Amino acid sequence: MKKGFMMILIFAWIMPIIGLFSPVHVEAYDGSLNPVLSHHGGFYNTSFFLTIEAMPNTDVYYTLDGSTPTPSSTLYTSPILIEEQWIDTTGDMLEIDEHTTVIPRPLSMIRTSPEYWMSPQNDIFKATTLKVIAYNETHHTSSDILTETYFVDENMDERYTFLVMSIVTDASHLYDYQTGIQIMGEHYDPTVSEPGHQNRTGNYFMTGDDWERPVHVELFEPSGIKVMALDAGIRIHGGLSRKYPIKSYRLYARSEYDDQNTFDYTFFEDEEIDSFKRLVLRNGGQAYQYTFFGEAFAQHLIKPLGLDIQNSRPVILFINGEYFGIRNIRERLDTHYLNEHYGLNEHQVTILTGHAYMEDGSRSGQLHYQRLYQYATDRKSVV
Repeated sequence: MKKGFMMILIFAWIMPIIGLFSPVHVEAYDGSLNPVLSHHGGFYNTSFFLTIEAMPNTDVYYTLDGSTPTPSSTLYTSPILIEEQWIDTTGDMLEIDEHTTVIPRPLSMIRTSPEYWMSPQNDIFKATTLKVIAYNETHHTSSDILTETYFVDENMDERYTFLVMSIVTDASHLYDYQTGIQIMGEHYDPTVSEPGHQNRTGNYFMTGDDWERPVHVELFEPSGIKVMALDAGIRIHGGLSRKYPIKSYRLYARSEYDDQNTFDYTFFEDEEIDSFKRLVLRNGGQAYQYTFFGEAFAQHLIKPLGLDIQNSRPVILFINGEYFGIRNIRERLDTHYLNEHYGLNEHQVTILTGHAYMEDGSRSGQLHYQRLYQYATDRKSVV
């Protein structure tokens, strides 16, 4: 009798824990379950209450910090206040180390460089980022994840004259000690001399597919009209500038993230191309402390010569609702660029830099060049 009673107690105690910590079993995603939001992302002059209408037999969950909503997130039960927000920057700089278990806020106060780091001097304007999902537990289905960014200011219509881009992602993708692409992190070696070009260690120097992270990208015109929204990938971009506080980013449009696998917008007014597979958000390179547009201006000067250049356009960047300054939207010079501009088959092109370092394309193309170079070198020695 006692033994059976103990078994019942243990079972009753474990079940809530299993429900709390086990991943939700979702067998299918069903767009027809998408909840209806009362307001779309954009610019607003006054605060408002956002309501969410759920489809029958679904529960709606949401987050406001960029993280992916799950049944462990906030259950929607009443309207959400969307209002003007500012980040107080009077606090101390925030550090991420091997003991960090929760990413601190605000993100813009987290140190991302061993050199030249300065905490923001003025309070930071902040948007509200909302991620929503609906679950039907009976049929083990869920809706798509809906992501919206709301900017509220009494003069919002006049606040910016540049395009505005909002990037929303789980903060751990950028700031986790082991895997965050934005910080020094686990891969930083403090024993390497830091001044100059010596120290090229840190998470932000890691490259390749393993260091690409999922994000949601929204683009707004200065009027507040949303003109682009899709799920994509992000990587840190650049050479030595990766270690500087203000980073450059590379955006990837892929079918693995979204059915819309291109960035569709006329970013560059004097160019007919309006569909891109890759975009660069450039920080100004190693001269970022002095100007954000010097290199872009230099390329613009030679445009009348008919040479290949990277077109550019300034954009105001927000990450998880926080203002992250100005970047220049650039085309990336890669196989997709050659396909978009010249119709070349991207699978038949290899781009090498320096001493035949692989930039883009195939290993076979790199090997072909190396063999040709070796042949020419050998023939020169014979002559």
